[in-house]
Amino acid sequence: MFLHMLSDSVQTLVREDGCQDLPVLFKRNRHHRGSVYTVAWNPTGNVLATGSNDKSVIVVGFDADNCISNSTDREFSFHKGTVRDIHFHDDNTMLSVGGGDNLLHLSDVEKGVELFAYSGHTATIHTVTSHRDTLISGSEDGTIRLWDRRSNTCTRVIGAALGTQGKSGISSLSLNNFGNLLCGSRDDGLCMLYDIEMGKLLAAFSPHTPVTCKSVQFYRNPRYILSGSYDGTIALTCAEQVLLNPEVNCTEILGTHRDKVTDVTWHPTKQAFATCSADRTVCLWTAKDGVDD
Repeated sequence: MFLHMLSDSVQTLVREDGCQDLPVLFKRNRHHRGSVYTVAWNPTGNVLATGSNDKSVIVVGFDADNCISNSTDREFSFHKGTVRDIHFHDDNTMLSVGGGDNLLHLSDVEKGVELFAYSGHTATIHTVTSHRDTLISGSEDGTIRLWDRRSNTCTRVIGAALGTQGKSGISSLSLNNFGNLLCGSRDDGLCMLYDIEMGKLLAAFSPHTPVTCKSVQFYRNPRYILSGSYDGTIALTCAEQVLLNPEVNCTEILGTHRDKVTDVTWHPTKQAFATCSADRTVCLWTAKDGVDD
């Protein structure tokens, strides 16, 4: 299995059993005053945002070709608790959720101001994503809520169909690039594939050990799902194979952190992804050849 770095002139050979970690291209130590819980790219890949239990969001300008920060860091501190998830909407507005208020926050990145706060969940919101005018949030209350950005109202509550309401909290959500297939992970380590249009649970799988699967994200080729777990591992799962036969192991462990993996995110244009961890590091990794096939 060959892995390539962002520079076309450098390649690295890694064993197929995944025992050797992939090369790290960019790393920040002590990036926050506390543990880093979430990391996200903006749609063009030139801004990287992180959230922490220090209640702040830090936005960094990033040069992906040279793997360096190219601007002064910007810090936003309008959250009342740990920032659990960050997601950039198509127009570069930023969605963020955290503990303390059970709200979904929509913010203007350039101005550093909040545009709207969505209420309805009854416990901490751990995850958020979006597609066009639909915002989607998942909570410790075991429900997923769909919101209409145009009217700023909740249009659907998903809970019973996933078998989670009142049982296991939703830890992460990701939509494929068609906006019809939702991947959700739970506090018990189980991941689910849910058809938004049909309103139906299609399959379930477990890419890590039975502890919280904290983050999942579809690749731009929606065959693959990247995930990170509280067991410290980073995994790649073939969603296509899960849908065909959920009983077969379709997951490969790509690397590890020294502590809980709190978030993973693909770069929007490169074969690379970023991870952050309770070990207070943010790492940028290369992806294996073939994910675009």
